Amino acid sequence: LQMNHLLELGHRRILYLREQFDQYQSMTEFSRIIDYHRIMAKNNLQVPEHWHTIYPSGKLNENLELAFSREPTPTALIISDWEAPVAFAFLWKHNLTIGKDVSVVATDGCSYLNLVSPTVSTTVMNSVQISEDAWHMLDRQFKGAKDFECQEVEISFRQGESSGRIQ
Repeated sequence: LQMNHLLELGHRRILYLREQFDQYQSMTEFSRIIDYHRIMAKNNLQVPEHWHTIYPSGKLNENLELAFSREPTPTALIISDWEAPVAFAFLWKHNLTIGKDVSVVATDGCSYLNLVSPTVSTTVMNSVQISEDAWHMLDRQFKGAKDFECQEVEISFRQGESSGRIQ
């Protein structure tokens, strides 16, 4: 959803950022990285060598400095929700207007994004469905179920001020 949104806005220099956690990586995170590279390739878009999609924990600023240090620089970022304030501070420090010079889209629609300004474009998951599915799975395990279950979650996109047409 994030890539389609940015492509529809005319962006072609899109950088997907994901913090590397040594102890934990989920299949969702791997899938997102693979999809990013697949969609970029499908649209004949390059990921320059100085753009690192995966970066060491706590090193977002350093990774952004590298990505914006030489041409081509990204016109759009896809980031984890908790990275929004750090990414926004970096862009402001470099006199870049969020939603005009650089679009920013978050990945999961956590509620604290409602506290960030400008408003953040993000995917949003159906929290009621997630709660009901989790309760169902926990209830099954409590009753002795030994098999694992995987559930699809309904996802939608919420347009915020942080993404806009390429200038």
